[in-house]
Amino acid sequence: MQGSSIVKVGFGLYDHFGIYDGNGYVVHNSKKRGMVVREPAILFSEGKQIRKVSDVSHVVTQEALSLLGMPYNLLFSNCEQFVTRCSTGKSYSLQVANITAGVLALASVVYSKNPQIKSFSVLLLIAAIGNLISEKFSSTSGVSI
Repeated sequence: MQGSSIVKVGFGLYDHFGIYDGNGYVVHNSKKRGMVVREPAILFSEGKQIRKVSDVSHVVTQEALSLLGMPYNLLFSNCEQFVTRCSTGKSYSLQVANITAGVLALASVVYSKNPQIKSFSVLLLIAAIGNLISEKFSSTSGVSI
């Protein structure tokens, strides 16, 4: 793979995102390291297949490198939020949004005494699960580095 790209690796129920720098390294917000790091692609992927999500400009890679050492936080500064921040200027995680929506919908189904709210919450829960499945199996090109 040449040039800078947003990449991801599937780890079962979630994907881990990073920015491939075009030189065999990935900049990513690592839960294991507790911060944004630049590591060889093989360490980023833990031996799993790396999938290219999209190509990005060198400016995105430079933004990623400027954030080395930024702390990891699952809800507010995770790997997907780091990648979207670098590429769009706004921090967002579709995985966190879908899981949050699912948890809130499930809580409404379990705890609400109002049948209309329960019915609506079931629909929200189904939509959240559908979004997670759809995102997990979205088409991205397989890349081996």
